[in-house]
Amino acid sequence: MAMGDDAATLRHDRRIFWGLMALAVAVRALALDPYGALHPDEVIQYIEQAYRALTGDGVVPWEFREGMRSWLLPLGLAGPMALGQAVGGSAFAGIVAARVAAAGFCLIAVAAAWTIGRRTSHWNGVVAMAAVALWSEAVVMSVHVLTESMASAAVLGAAALMAGENRRRWIVAGALCALAGVLRFQYGPAIAVLMIGASWGEWRRLAYMAAGVVPLLVASAGIDLAMGQAPFEWLINNVRLNLVEGKAATFGVSPPSYYVTAYAQKWRLVGLVVVALALLSGRRHRLLLAVAVVNIVLHSMVGHKEYRFIALSTAILIMLAAIGSVSFAFNLMARRNAPSCAPWSC
Repeated sequence: MAMGDDAATLRHDRRIFWGLMALAVAVRALALDPYGALHPDEVIQYIEQAYRALTGDGVVPWEFREGMRSWLLPLGLAGPMALGQAVGGSAFAGIVAARVAAAGFCLIAVAAAWTIGRRTSHWNGVVAMAAVALWSEAVVMSVHVLTESMASAAVLGAAALMAGENRRRWIVAGALCALAGVLRFQYGPAIAVLMIGASWGEWRRLAYMAAGVVPLLVASAGIDLAMGQAPFEWLINNVRLNLVEGKAATFGVSPPSYYVTAYAQKWRLVGLVVVALALLSGRRHRLLLAVAVVNIVLHSMVGHKEYRFIALSTAILIMLAAIGSVSFAFNLMARRNAPSCAPWSC
């Protein structure tokens, strides 16, 4: 292929990428409701605490009284909130700015789907990105300030960077994995599967990722100290109160089959198609499929369950199903176009 053809292809790919990204932004702008909340945590645990960090006033929920939540996300939202208040001249403008910032961060998942899908083919990348950009659950969760959606975006962003031998990509991937783990520590085992699996046989990659993990964890520990806690004391308190003392169980307990049942109720027959197509996504995506399964299995072992808890698994399954759908279509067309021949001569 001539150099001019390469440049034309690159421009074409860029137009498709930015067109899909613009579409993702548009549907999220339509879905954004500054007055709505998908879950109380969004308001009480994150937006309210960001406001409290800025002004010193606000409701202190029991989780923060017990010191079982990290201040990383509230302080991360405080910057956009302060900017929104300065520009808009009201606390409401600050809240909108914080939500827009969180939604913008979740767009990492949309871009990641493009990169991950293109490891199979151009069209796999296009369809994977379109699926993540337009899937209703991805859109709805991304415009709400929830650790599940933001951690999922960080994990997918890390997975997109885990290829080749570019040291900087692996370092950034490690930082994104660490960020996802702090935002949603329950995703820790699944993140470990991703990091170890991507480094298997090439252990220097794990060392590169550690170079990204350590600074992020140090920064998180510094935030803990600044807010009057020992490093990661919130994590110890969370495990102690919710798992050891059973505080989470007081909000409801569901059987181990809850997530399978939830998928069946929400997706119905579409769920079977999604799983089947995800299995057809190809060997190069088996690691991500394992991450999704491990995450579901481990969350199924905990008594208190909510559908949003496995947002990471849902995002992965939708993306892999999109990739699998293209591969299935290509294989089907190849078989139909194959020349006919006698069995003994094929």
